[in-house]
Amino acid sequence: MQDVVLRTLELPVGVTVLGPATITSQWVAVGISIDKATWTNPADKMSLHVEFSTDRGSSWTPKGGFADEPGGGPDVYASFDFSAQANNNRRVQATVTVAGNPITAVVVARQLDGTEPRALA
Repeated sequence: MQDVVLRTLELPVGVTVLGPATITSQWVAVGISIDKATWTNPADKMSLHVEFSTDRGSSWTPKGGFADEPGGGPDVYASFDFSAQANNNRRVQATVTVAGNPITAVVVARQLDGTEPRALA
């Protein structure tokens, strides 16, 4: 298995929707990494809500998420495992809410082979 960086995102203040993106059968997980070293304003906050579909986006199920703010460690990493539902009808989407200042995030995919995944956004 290997992790592949899908893209680096500058998340603006407000609400950003990422996806939906197809999760091919080679993907086993999708993650997002946030470098909190750049969070210098006490008002900087972020929340992430991930949803998952096994029917090409006709219906969505919450997969998880988090809320974070300055302090409590240098970075945030969240991974969402999709290996139990391996089929080519899978989709993922995320809603990110940012307050304070824009935030840089890196979206990665963990896959079983060397296939290049599609970008999530």
